[in-house]
Amino acid sequence: MNWIMILGIIVIAIGTFLTYLGSNYQSNKVSDDIKEKIQDTNAKIAALQKEPSINKEAVDKLDNEFSSWATEFIKNKDSQKLHYEKEILDNKGKELSLNKEWVPFYNCFFETLKNLLNAYNKSSKNKIAYEIPQLPDNLFSERINEFVAEIKFSKNIVWKISLRLNRLDILPYIDINVENNSKDTGCLTIVALIRSRKNIRVLKNNQNIFITNNLMEEYDLDNYTNSLKTILKIIVEYQLALID
Repeated sequence: MNWIMILGIIVIAIGTFLTYLGSNYQSNKVSDDIKEKIQDTNAKIAALQKEPSINKEAVDKLDNEFSSWATEFIKNKDSQKLHYEKEILDNKGKELSLNKEWVPFYNCFFETLKNLLNAYNKSSKNKIAYEIPQLPDNLFSERINEFVAEIKFSKNIVWKISLRLNRLDILPYIDINVENNSKDTGCLTIVALIRSRKNIRVLKNNQNIFITNNLMEEYDLDNYTNSLKTILKIIVEYQLALID
């Protein structure tokens, strides 16, 4: 059994133990750090194996480097655990703060949409059927991906509106998926940017949906009540014109 094979066995054994420790932190970051170090060491072992002759000094150096890192990791595991637990709490605090501030934005979107549809239904013989479930309490929970509202403008034209969670520092996207049995299917996405530019972006994945010069790409976020009303009025009226 050569030195490189022995080192490989040591890395596997220590790595398995550290992965077990990392899983007890309930932090993906810790586990990722361990995996990254193990992968890096294995890559260096593979590189040594390609050498025409075994360099024992290089093997010993790699062995000492990995063993020192593992020893330091175990020695500092309590402080690392505290660090990552604090990181989790900080993210949770940020999540709660953003959630409290921006839930009204999403409530405004769906309330405005319902008001527009109800106004049309009162004045028209052809009723638009819709189902808009209650928003989850937490915009940043996995449950947000289960939210789907459905608007049936006609037998052929249906909107399915979903909320898509991207990452913590970006609010969930509002995706309006247009299903049209005849033509013009696609998705209109409404994004509230809250970092640098601070505006509402309107994005289309298909330029053949909502073909109107009235619909802009950017709207004011500070006055989102009026902005959302303007956006929804334009796209609802555009869709209604196709079924009248």
